[in-house]
Amino acid sequence: MSDSQIKELKAQAKTIKSELGIKHQQALDEAARRSGFNDYHHARKELLKKPHVVIFGLHLKYVLDCSSDFLAENGLSEHPTYWDQCRQAYEDYFYSDSQDEDDPLSPDEWIEHNDWVALTFERSEIKSIKDAIDYIRELFFHPPEFIVFDDMLVDLSEYASDDYVRFSG
Repeated sequence: MSDSQIKELKAQAKTIKSELGIKHQQALDEAARRSGFNDYHHARKELLKKPHVVIFGLHLKYVLDCSSDFLAENGLSEHPTYWDQCRQAYEDYFYSDSQDEDDPLSPDEWIEHNDWVALTFERSEIKSIKDAIDYIRELFFHPPEFIVFDDMLVDLSEYASDDYVRFSG
């Protein structure tokens, strides 16, 4: 949402104030109620709320089936730095003293063996992790490999559903 909607509410409030002969704050509250909010404070809070940032991993072959128009129409884009962040985290682990000696993959090999792509979106109607998962389900038949919701990795096992069967193999 945007500042323009706040300005529109304020303009409506000026009209209401002159029509009803009420105080400015009362007119702001009335304009907000007419727009479906509890009061002006509630409207401002909701309208200026930033959308949640969602990053999810999907197997590369499922993304290759999608046109760039499909991705753009649904507000999806490839995350620009996610792979760099993953690689850095893996390198930090790989070159640390706590690394498992049996770990067979170098950082370059690790990147090559991960055949998924990180997509991202921000949508104002997404209010919860469940909303994000439902939105991804609307768009893709196959479940994501992971979801990061506002910088928090989501345990997908908590959101299991009959219409999202995870295939192993």
